[in-house]
Amino acid sequence: MASDGKKRISEILLDRENTETITLGLEGGKSISFMQCAVIPYEVDGVDTLFALLKPLEPIPGVEDDQAVLFRVEQTDDDEWLVVETDQEIAEKVYAIYCDLM
Repeated sequence: MASDGKKRISEILLDRENTETITLGLEGGKSISFMQCAVIPYEVDGVDTLFALLKPLEPIPGVEDDQAVLFRVEQTDDDEWLVVETDQEIAEKVYAIYCDLM
């Protein structure tokens, strides 16, 4: 748990009992909600990294209704946040792991 008493994003993602949507804040004070599809650990440059496959519950330009978005959990000692994975090679490898799990 973070020092401010809030759950860290990794705690929320890894909580098997969590059925709530994940809401991410956007620039300009807007937010968008996602349904969690999968959490996939994958090693990137020798570092264990957590990825989250999230399906938007609202339209996002460039994302089809049947698609999800792959996020990487970035972290410091004090905080965690989700960043859209833009490295195509990493995204393909993580997606292949997801497909193997299904």
